[in-house]
Amino acid sequence: MAHLFLAVLVYQLVSTIRYRLKAKGIHHDWSHIVRIMNTQKAATVTMQNKNDQKIYIRKYSKPETKAREIYDALGYKYQPWIRKSLLPEKQSRKTVGTDYMEITS
Repeated sequence: MAHLFLAVLVYQLVSTIRYRLKAKGIHHDWSHIVRIMNTQKAATVTMQNKNDQKIYIRKYSKPETKAREIYDALGYKYQPWIRKSLLPEKQSRKTVGTDYMEITS
């Protein structure tokens, strides 16, 4: 039953997006809209600092002209999120025995 609910939900979402785009003069089919929007990419870089803590940086590419037109028609920002860096909280490490490390905050 859940798959039926999701199918109806997705159908309504696609229909709403296409309706709003047609109102702004963009008459593409859904596969063409997806192809245009797939030109914008997101990349996540993962690295470790000197303390062996992982740092994640997420950045988005600039959208192509056609993707910007779609964003404008829908009233969305070109970069849905700002550059995000997930840095670890300050932690101190101390050795407990020889087999593992204990992290204390």
